[in-house]
Formats: sequence, structure tokens, C-alpha cells
Amino acid sequence: MSRLRNDSVLIVVMFTFSLLVLVGFAAAFIISLFPKPTSARKIVRLRAAKIVDALADLYMDELRGFLIEAKGCGHALDESKMEERAGTYRSKVLGVVVSITVLMKVSSLSLKSPFCSGTTGCCRASVSVCWIRT
Repeated sequence: MSRLRNDSVLIVVMFTFSLLVLVGFAAAFIISLFPKPTSARKIVRLRAAKIVDALADLYMDELRGFLIEAKGCGHALDESKMEERAGTYRSKVLGVVVSITVLMKVSSLSLKSPFCSGTTGCCRASVSVCWIRT
């Protein structure tokens, strides 16, 4: 009789264990459906890449303007075209300055991110942007 009782306890324990494992699998599957949150380091890196790209475009436009002026140096310079080009440069430079300002604010906020792990985390990303302030 005691042997039969021990076997029934074993079956109950195995059933409970199997049920808990299946519940764990289901919970893990449901959690895996949610997207991972974006880290502050990634946002700082993407914004810095966009700023570098905008600066490269601005530099290419400026060189293109200089080459156009150098090519037509024998002719009279058209002041309206120079003002128009200066206006487009002005708006692009202001856009880059605004982007740099936003990047500095985002990098300072990235220090408070829950994904930071001390000085080895996203703190390094904000330190690399500090040269902009000088």
C-alpha cells in the first residue's frame, strides 16, 4: 500500500513539474513577441551618423559652388545667384547646428538611460560628443 501511495505522489510531482515547464515556455514565447527597446547609445550613434552625412553634403555643395565660380571667373558674377546659394548654405548650416544641439541634449539624457552600465556603456557615446561644446 505504501508503494502505491509513493507512486501517486511521484505522478503528481511530475505532472506539476511538466505543467510549470509548459507555462514557462508559453511565457517565454509571449515575451519574445515584444520588440526590444531602443537603447540611448543607438539613438546617439544614429544621430551622429546623420550629422556627419549632412556635413559631408554641405561640404560637397560648398566645393561645387567654388568650382562653378572658378569656372566662370572670366565672366561677370551674378549677385542674385550668389545670394541664392548663400541662402541655401545658411539654411543647411542652421539645420546642422540644430542637429548638433539636439545630439548634445540626447547624449546628456543618455546618461540616465536604464541601459547604461557605468562608464563602459553609453556614457562613452556622450563623452565623444563633448568636443562640439568647445
